[in-house]
Amino acid sequence: MIFLGCTRMYESVNDIPCRLQSSMLHCPASNKCIPNRYVMDTIPDCYGAFDESLSVNSCSLNDKYRFHCTSEKKCLLTTAVNNGIRQCSGGEDELGMNGLVINIQTLAFSAICDGRREVFASTNETDETHCEEWSCVNQYTQCDGLWQCPKGIDEINCLSKINCPTDHHPCVFPSNQTIGCLHLNRIDDGIVDCLGATDERTHCRLSYPTDGLRRYRCWNDTLCVFYGFRCHECNKVDGIDELCQADNDKNSDILKYFDDMLEVYHARKLPFSPQSSDPFPRKQSLPSTKNIIEYQKREIEESTNTQQLDMRQVWLCHQGTLIYVGENESEQCLCPPNYYGDRCQYQNQRVSLTLRIQNENLGKFIVIGIIASLVDNTGLIHSYEQFTYVPVRDCNTKFDIYLLYRDRPKDMTKNYTINIEAYDKLSFRYLSTWTFPVKFNFMPVNRESAILTIPASQNCHKTCNSKYREQFKSNKIESCRCKSNHSEIVYINQDQCNCSPDSICVGIANNRSICLCPLTKISPRCLLNSICQTDVCSNRGVCVPDDDRISLTNFTCICQDGFSGPRCEEKDVEIDISFSDVPIPQSLLVHFITAQDYSVKSENPIPTRATMFKKIGFDQDAVTFYMSLPFHLVFAQIEIKFYLIVLQHEHTPSINISTEITRSRHCPYIRELFDQQTIDYQILRRVKFYHLPCKTNLNLICFHDNETFICLCTKERNANCFHFDFNMTYNCMGWNDCQNGGQCFQDHPTCPTKTMCICQACFYGTKCQFSTKQFGLSLDVILGYKILPHIRITQQSLYVIGSIVLATIMLVVGLISGILCIWTFQSKSCLRVGSGLYLLASSITSILILITLNLKLWFLVFSQMSTITSLSFLSFSCISIEFILRSLLAITDWFHASVAVERLFTVILGVNFNLTKSKNIGKWNISFICLITMISLLHEPIYRRLIDDEEEKRTWCLVRFTPKVESYNSFINIFHFVIPFSIKFISIIAMIIFLSRRRASVKKQDTYMEHFRKQLHTHKYLILSSLLSLILALPRLVIAFIFGCMTSAREPLIPLTGYFVSFIPSLLTFFIFVLTSTAYKKQFNTVVTRKWEVMRRWFQRQ
Repeated sequence: MIFLGCTRMYESVNDIPCRLQSSMLHCPASNKCIPNRYVMDTIPDCYGAFDESLSVNSCSLNDKYRFHCTSEKKCLLTTAVNNGIRQCSGGEDELGMNGLVINIQTLAFSAICDGRREVFASTNETDETHCEEWSCVNQYTQCDGLWQCPKGIDEINCLSKINCPTDHHPCVFPSNQTIGCLHLNRIDDGIVDCLGATDERTHCRLSYPTDGLRRYRCWNDTLCVFYGFRCHECNKVDGIDELCQADNDKNSDILKYFDDMLEVYHARKLPFSPQSSDPFPRKQSLPSTKNIIEYQKREIEESTNTQQLDMRQVWLCHQGTLIYVGENESEQCLCPPNYYGDRCQYQNQRVSLTLRIQNENLGKFIVIGIIASLVDNTGLIHSYEQFTYVPVRDCNTKFDIYLLYRDRPKDMTKNYTINIEAYDKLSFRYLSTWTFPVKFNFMPVNRESAILTIPASQNCHKTCNSKYREQFKSNKIESCRCKSNHSEIVYINQDQCNCSPDSICVGIANNRSICLCPLTKISPRCLLNSICQTDVCSNRGVCVPDDDRISLTNFTCICQDGFSGPRCEEKDVEIDISFSDVPIPQSLLVHFITAQDYSVKSENPIPTRATMFKKIGFDQDAVTFYMSLPFHLVFAQIEIKFYLIVLQHEHTPSINISTEITRSRHCPYIRELFDQQTIDYQILRRVKFYHLPCKTNLNLICFHDNETFICLCTKERNANCFHFDFNMTYNCMGWNDCQNGGQCFQDHPTCPTKTMCICQACFYGTKCQFSTKQFGLSLDVILGYKILPHIRITQQSLYVIGSIVLATIMLVVGLISGILCIWTFQSKSCLRVGSGLYLLASSITSILILITLNLKLWFLVFSQMSTITSLSFLSFSCISIEFILRSLLAITDWFHASVAVERLFTVILGVNFNLTKSKNIGKWNISFICLITMISLLHEPIYRRLIDDEEEKRTWCLVRFTPKVESYNSFINIFHFVIPFSIKFISIIAMIIFLSRRRASVKKQDTYMEHFRKQLHTHKYLILSSLLSLILALPRLVIAFIFGCMTSAREPLIPLTGYFVSFIPSLLTFFIFVLTSTAYKKQFNTVVTRKWEVMRRWFQRQ
């Protein structure tokens, strides 16, 4: 029978002639019309294939989804692109076929400017345009057998069986049919000198650009053929090729030479290789002691019985296994759980359960025992299954189990629930419980599936009573084991349990104990030793036996860091990384790059990448990584900067590599290497300039474009680039719980054992939950990380010891200065006015400031050294000391401002100044300043708390303001700093101006400016002291607001210096107010004389 396709014909649409419809095309020489969507779809619909010809302006159909040919005016239907049929004359519609690529993201660097177009951009830019700056002779083109450069200069001076002189190519001369050598000057000169036109290859390439086999040109002809067909096709033209009749063995070299002419595409697509760069570091050491562990392999001889199955046996037991019992070999069937009967002919009523486990508490050494049971509403366990979950091995595993009902048929009057419990098999610690009701009780088979997440911690508040099992009636998905009086309630009659002493009994099913075994025991009652009873895992690896119902000898080893292998017998490569002339970061990303071996079938030459991470402790100046996978390159990434720290041509396992991160190994961003015009080019054009940095910068070893490529500079000063994903999303598979914009990293893409949060500036902590923004100028964040726990003071860092010494010196000097001031200002003559009261009060607060500073420092040292562990004491000191210190500093500034204001009023009022009133105002003002200042700073102790940093094992005194309170805190800091100084400075200037005017009105022989200069000179100590106080106290404000936070605790010198400098004004009260004042200096001398006289009399009495 012959079937013919139906003709697609449309003569009219809605009684309108089709040729008048814009959506239709009229076929010439017929009445046939076709829809526009049939144009250029590779299927001829019109007579003479008019709809598939250039006569149809297919680009005028206003179809934005069509593919535009760039080589001709043709627009194809999307179904005609990459269908194996070349429609565009340039073949750009098939660039995605046969291993070709249409995106530079998947194009090998070696394929750029290689003479074959593989990428075509919308801007008419291809991988073969603008190649003027491209180094044609490079590590991928040189001596690879293909002519990819003009005159084949990439294939001269190469080692081969044909030893040609320098600058010569092999050539089969037609005169004598022998192979010789031809000088480079005669290549591509338009004259064919060699058989097959091997010296004039341009003609065949232009004639057949996509057919790499047609590279043999017949003599005296333009015909290009596959050299294997030359004897059949070229002999028809002439008979000069006598090799067709010669013995092939005698001409093997010539035939091999013609083989090399074939331009097979896979030979071009060479993957990245680091062989052309110098290895680094050069010194690599093997482990000092290499443990060679020999194991006595257990060879389990498996039965190789290949007898054909008896179909009767298969039919007899259905889904079961036929066995023969007794001497008579009677036939019996072993049935799987889901079937029963003497021939396994009946299905069991059951619950088919599929589970996947996820563990929030990540870690390598985690072994979890899972017990799933089918329970009715009376608490009776009908059946159970038990399995072991190891996250590093089973994270993507689906566990399929069957739970059977005890009775056949099941009791329909009862409600049934699936109860799943999880235990830590290393410590037998209870983890969690999940309950799932069997909703469709009427069905014989219920299919359930779930993803169970084991929480990192439990927060259970459940009432324990006799109705505990009634929780299973609810639809609750996850629950906790009931607790009462801080002890677990387990509804098990322990007298019925007969598990081994080193196991735990978790229930009773069918009058038999449900036992959870340790890793060293197996069997239902945990009485037999497992394969893990012996030390089968080396180097402190943890042995986990497989299911004993499947195998008694199989096991899994969980290896310690630095070891791998089936039994942890192999030492990983150890990479010790130090830092030189670069700041030590808080964390480090390390990218391991593995170059792929060449493969004809490989369509993706991009090197594989494995990224590891590690946080660097504040007391560390180096970090160590262990890698079990092979690698060739190692890049360290610090924020957005890349450093090449390891380059090896061949991977060597179990070695120690010591390297360092230094500026000389930095891989700069291309913005540091190119001008803006080159940067603005699209990547497809810009990449052709990538050889220039290596040629112009002889010290450059690598660079990157932060978009597509990381490039190495070869020994020949060419670029050697490979693809790198700079936009990798670090969100830990969507489980990113890092706060404040932190990036989450995990050590395995699908089976992580640990995660790490990389915090932004000003944030720290395990989850980036802590901020240094609101510390202000706090000693905790400046010095806290430099204090090492459990280390004596004499062994602490220089910053800690220096701070203690400096604070002690300041305290001694401050006490002396403060006592001398108190002696001076407590005299009756000074206390007659308010300024004397202010100065006496400021002398006392200055001493208190220095005492509080030393208390804060010592409390910080002792708390971080873990000497003081009382949380109540630490909490009290956290809340009170910082508040007291801030209050005393602000109160002292206001006292000094009050002195300046009273001096101004003294000058203004003159003889009308009331001393008694001034003294009374001073007393009230001192109390008012203290009260208002402390109230304005009361938010400080309210929002200050002790915070435990689990990562650093420290306790911090941290203040965390709400946004509104933070704004208020900033305002009040500026207020208490700027306003007192402004009042003091303005009062001094106003006093000088007023005195100048008064003197000018009395002594008119001098001008006002002369009097102003004299007064300015007389009271210059007041201005200088005010400016000095401002300069010394300014770091307290600058560091708190300009720096905003401390981004690094490794270099605390500047903030620590600023912190202590801000307390110097408390030392200078005596020098500023006593030694610079004639009256107070005279009063001080009087007091000293009186004190000396008292001491002299006391010594005389003695």
